Amino acid sequence: MFNNVMVHEIPYLFVAIKLICAVCAGGIIGLERAFHGRPTGFRTHSIVCLAGAALVQVIVYLPVWMGGAPTDVVRTDATRVMQGVMTGIGFLGAGVIFREGLTIRGLTTAASIWITATIGLLFGIGFFYVGVLTTVIAIIVLTVFRRIEGLIHTQTYAHCMVSFARDSAVSVEDFLAVLAQHELVVVGNVNHQVTPDGKDCELNMTIRSRKLDAFANVSGALRHMPEYKTFNIEYIRD
Repeated sequence: MFNNVMVHEIPYLFVAIKLICAVCAGGIIGLERAFHGRPTGFRTHSIVCLAGAALVQVIVYLPVWMGGAPTDVVRTDATRVMQGVMTGIGFLGAGVIFREGLTIRGLTTAASIWITATIGLLFGIGFFYVGVLTTVIAIIVLTVFRRIEGLIHTQTYAHCMVSFARDSAVSVEDFLAVLAQHELVVVGNVNHQVTPDGKDCELNMTIRSRKLDAFANVSGALRHMPEYKTFNIEYIRD
């Protein structure tokens, strides 16, 4: 009889509101990711946020679920549950990060999944103000900051490899002069290598420029220089 009374004291409507708010918040962030063609979109973010909010309910109402149990048996530590949720979400976020050549993709999506789980925990404990505010700020970061980032003339990096005949008159200084003409700067050291057949020499380096078209320009110039047998310029992005 005591247990039945305690169960009826749980505010089921309030719990439902928290779960619905979590689904909506996760869905809003997921829509932004889906709009930009990311693999984890509307449904994934909604479920992640819902899972965080639902798991917190176990801790919030554990004394009620286990009504009648001795006090020393009903021990709750919300921080451990939250830590476990965030650790599990970390594995899920790692699954959306992949490497394509020198480009690493999925970092922003992984971060959005992580913040979505955090929002779910906030709604789960009933901290609506912080949950709503965090959702709004997250959407601003994912949308507005993307446009601001596009307006900033940041440094663009690329990996560059060129090869030329071993007995040719081409030198490292000659190639660096070609890069300088197109406003490209070498970052770090220039690695020298002889091809397995011993006929060609290869230069490998990382280059950068504030002008995105500088890479296309140097590529066009190298195509008209017969002394360079092969070349490859690969952008480095995250």
